[in-house]
Amino acid sequence: VQLALDDAVKYEMASDTLVRESIAALQKSSML
Repeated sequence: VQLALDDAVKYEMASDTLVRESIAALQKSSML
């Protein structure tokens, strides 16, 4: 159970990072 929980947390963190990166990319492209 702990391992599955760790995987879920890693997935959450990874998706958060992807969202932030895509938002940052959108902001950069809108500044151009």
